[in-house]
Formats: sequence, C-alpha cells, structure tokens
Amino acid sequence: METKESKIYEEKYRRGYGLVYPESHIIRVYERFLMGRLSDGKKPKILDYGCGTGANPQFFQDKGLDVYGCDVSKTAIMKCRGNKKFKDSHFTVCDEIPNPIELFGVLRFDIVLSNQTLYYLPDDSIRKFVKETYNLINEGGLL
Repeated sequence: METKESKIYEEKYRRGYGLVYPESHIIRVYERFLMGRLSDGKKPKILDYGCGTGANPQFFQDKGLDVYGCDVSKTAIMKCRGNKKFKDSHFTVCDEIPNPIELFGVLRFDIVLSNQTLYYLPDDSIRKFVKETYNLINEGGLL
C-alpha cells in the first residue's frame, strides 16, 4: 500500500538519495553487541526492514552475514538488486506496514534490523510489526 510517506521516499531515491556507507551507530552495534554473539561459526541471516539502497546490508554482508532486505521504495530495491554482491531474491519491495511472513515466507532470521523506520508508523502498527516479526526470528535471535 502506497502512503504519503512512501511516496516521499520513492521520490527521494529517484533523485539519488541513499547512503554509501553504513551509519556509525550500525557499526557500533555490530562491534559492541553483535560481533561477540555471532562468533559460533555459522553464517547468520539478517533482515533489514527499510534497507534503502543497501549500505547497512553491505556492511553486514562484508562481516559474513547472509543479508536480506526490504523497503517501500522500488527504486531503492532496484539499486540493491543491481549490487552484484547481493542475491536479487534476497531483496523485495514491501508495504509500509508489511506482513513479515509474506515477505520471505518460511525463512527465519537470526537478526531483524529496522533502522530509522518504525517511528514513521502509528503505535498500533509498530506493535503489530514487532509481534509478527518475532515469528520470523530463530530462537535466541534479535530484533
């Protein structure tokens, strides 16, 4: 469902908006919190809800994670799919208030990240998103 907010971001991405580097707080979260929890030898799956053009997923992929992403912007997802380091099937366009199960079906994730996105949603939609997203997370996983 297209909303006023998703239309604004679609237009921004069409005009070249998007990060080239991960945001500093993403790096700090990885180094101070995630890195130690991910050292068991497996390749954790991470879903970035609101992935934009893929700066944060690229950072996590470079750290050895299996990255997936979704965004309301078709343009942003096209840029992710155009990144030869990513698998096309790992990135999809989503509704502003997505049904997480519909996005990737039976896949389960070790981490679901939502950076600077949820505050656009009304409280009831945030609660719904969080509740549904927990169904996608492996035991011991993080949201």
